[in-house]
Amino acid sequence: MYCKNCGKKMDDLAVVCVKCGVPKGVGNRYCVECGFPLQPLDDTCKSCGWPVKSYYERSSGPSGFAIASLTVGIIAILVACLSTIIGIIGGIVAIVLGKVDQSNGNYDSKMNAIGIILGIVAIVLAFLHMGLLYLMF
Repeated sequence: MYCKNCGKKMDDLAVVCVKCGVPKGVGNRYCVECGFPLQPLDDTCKSCGWPVKSYYERSSGPSGFAIASLTVGIIAILVACLSTIIGIIGGIVAIVLGKVDQSNGNYDSKMNAIGIILGIVAIVLAFLHMGLLYLMF
């Protein structure tokens, strides 16, 4: 990997460039794959053909929607056995947050998919809990 700001070779695990001090992924003057100088409107590197924006768009980590979906999904599962209404609402919120993240083009993140699955599980658990309460009374 190369620094997008100065073109110096960087370690893949580096957070900042040791030459210029710029955080990884910041800049648009050099190709991240081969270090070739880029023009401002280039969408691919003229040397290696690497898509200029794709590396950091895909590897930047999960978005806030994905993290929220996963968190709400976990909480909804925990609450579903205590309060069916809150479990159902939490499950729906987890699903919506995960779908919003996917609609923003974040298909590489597994967190949004796990959040959606947890939301579905929370809703199923809430309905099972509601059924058990109905049978008991």
